[in-house]
Amino acid sequence: MAVNENIEVKNSTKQTKTKQLKIDKEKEELEKKIKEQEAQMKELQEKINLLLAGSLMNNKEEKKSKKNIKFVNMTSGGFTIRGNRFYHLDKQFDSLSFSENEAKTIVSNMPQSIANGLLYIADADFVEECELDGVYENIIDDITLKNLLNNSVSDVCEIYKNASEEQKKIIIEMIVDKKINNIPIDANILVELGKLCGKDLISIEPLDEE
Repeated sequence: MAVNENIEVKNSTKQTKTKQLKIDKEKEELEKKIKEQEAQMKELQEKINLLLAGSLMNNKEEKKSKKNIKFVNMTSGGFTIRGNRFYHLDKQFDSLSFSENEAKTIVSNMPQSIANGLLYIADADFVEECELDGVYENIIDDITLKNLLNNSVSDVCEIYKNASEEQKKIIIEMIVDKKINNIPIDANILVELGKLCGKDLISIEPLDEE
């Protein structure tokens, strides 16, 4: 009887070890599958992130391409813009807006007019993108030029001194135009600007009315 009991105990122990090995193996395989699934999920998430990033970039580029850039005529008369075709602004401070592609063509075709402040780009981001921000440090913007004579004498003179040579001419032309059309201007401004530009602005007479 004792021998049989020993055999049964050994068999039972062997079966238990076999079951345990089987359980361990299944557990190991399960853990391996879980790790593989986690790796796949991570890879999938990375792909999704890339797709989302690409989609956002495309949306930004699309919005950017739809942005219109405003150009303002700063001269005292009419002005013709040359892009992929010709556009005309009839009078001072008239403006037109163009797509970015057309705006870049205008910048390429008319570098001197833009650098001298005859044609003003009313978009700081676009100016920076075209690397014109350094040039624009000495360019009077359209709002400042339009309201120039509403400032004090000292401010008007300071703005004039800091303007580009071409914009200085524009300022004097604006004053001459107002004088010959009998539009009142502060006499002190006329005197001080006259000293700076070397012209007698006070003596300009209005045109005779017919």
